[in-house]
Amino acid sequence: PAEEALPFEGRTLFRGLENDGEALFGNVRDIRERYRTLFEAHCQRLGDTCRRFGWIRLRHRTDRPALAGLLPVYELMTAAERR
Repeated sequence: PAEEALPFEGRTLFRGLENDGEALFGNVRDIRERYRTLFEAHCQRLGDTCRRFGWIRLRHRTDRPALAGLLPVYELMTAAERR
């Protein structure tokens, strides 16, 4: 999805979802590689935090059906009930 790949081209205005402000980029291509690097580092830190607390981190993409994200959650919950 767009939040991972930043597939936009040219001059692009990004607006926050909850009055978070906006950011205008003259050419998104100029920031794409740095954005992807920061995004992956953020995901890595989330995973590290989850492991440190013994949590399970599931990653679901918005371009996939919701069921694909819910099924692993359901399986983990039912497995925990059986223990």
